[in-house]
Amino acid sequence: MNFTGLSLEQAPPLSAPVRFFITALLFLMGAAVAMISIESASVSSRYTTEAIALTHLFTLGVFAFIMLGALQQMLPVLAGVALPYALHVASVSHILLSIGVTALFFGLFFTISWLMVVALVALFAGFILILGAIIGALIEVKHVNATVRTMSIAVVFGGAVILMGMQLLGTHIAHNVTQSSSLLAAVHSVWAIFGFAGILVVGVTFEILPMFYVTASFSKYFSRYALIGVCLALLAWLLLHMEAAVYAIVAQWSIALFFMMFGLEVLQKLKLRKRQLSDVTVWYWQLSACSLIAGVFVWSVDALIGYELSLLSALLIGGGFLLSLMSGMLYKIIPFLVWFHLNARGYMMIPTMREMISEQMAELQFVLHLLTLLLCVPFAFGVDTLQVAGVMLLISSALLLFNLLRALQIYRHTLKKAPDFDMSIISS
Repeated sequence: MNFTGLSLEQAPPLSAPVRFFITALLFLMGAAVAMISIESASVSSRYTTEAIALTHLFTLGVFAFIMLGALQQMLPVLAGVALPYALHVASVSHILLSIGVTALFFGLFFTISWLMVVALVALFAGFILILGAIIGALIEVKHVNATVRTMSIAVVFGGAVILMGMQLLGTHIAHNVTQSSSLLAAVHSVWAIFGFAGILVVGVTFEILPMFYVTASFSKYFSRYALIGVCLALLAWLLLHMEAAVYAIVAQWSIALFFMMFGLEVLQKLKLRKRQLSDVTVWYWQLSACSLIAGVFVWSVDALIGYELSLLSALLIGGGFLLSLMSGMLYKIIPFLVWFHLNARGYMMIPTMREMISEQMAELQFVLHLLTLLLCVPFAFGVDTLQVAGVMLLISSALLLFNLLRALQIYRHTLKKAPDFDMSIISS
């Protein structure tokens, strides 16, 4: 691993990001249970309240929680600035967001207005608190690199997405849904996927691939010029949808082209990496990149062929790209955090990162994840595989949680022993 340029001493307490990661997996299991329990017809269209509820259980409960946990961990390390009151902010925002996601799902699914009001208040307060801390830290950054710049752009898009979501939820509660709400919902979803999640993943990849897989760095074309281009394309997509929707497809193709090129670049860098040892995390990266390429291709041609492919593109981008990538990253990040925090406390005789999680169990979980994706694809074409896919997702997510908890168990058990080296000698 290459830690050059990292400010490891600025890392937050282990519990700050980990609580978000673990809760995300619990929400993932909850989403699997929901898939098993509901009727397929109720989520066959993305416009039903049941489909919206299930979608946000994934996007807010799983993806947003993992991304917020990653931001808390990576921003101090990569930018050299500590988040203000990191543990307190993590604790309070985690509680608020957990309440908000839960209330939103049940409020939408069962049409319970007071739960939707609770969700509106809790989600708004939780996001304002944690994003405010992240923005405050970003303002203090002295040396802005490509990853920090990308994170800043993603946070701006994320803030806009949250405000749009609050507006949409408010109109839904007030039963005041209009035609403009449909436009806002379209922008909300595209900016959430590509503006917040997509750009943040791109920025994190700039550091993760060279650090963990010893790949070549991304060129300035990707880290600066292409990134500016996709931001302009996202803004153009918004403006064209408002004023000249027939031309919005040009901006849509531009967005798709950038992410296709990014997926191909990831595959190429992994193929040419200096450290050719392969593990399940490499498989996850490769699956994620292939799913991204396929997903944005389907999304870009959807408007041309006149066949409703939005569900297929959502499955490929959400499940194939984002969930695969985040699962692979968790297999790297949590063992690294355990190793790093134990090492910082003076424990030297500890398992390596590869030893903390059984490779066989991780490979089994990857196979289950892949089977889940394969079962979801026919559902996009009207085949009733939702419940079977839900069962597979439940087993896969439970096994992923079990694997990661094994690494955290090593941390707890090691802390019960005396450290191998007295770190107070250095600090005094």
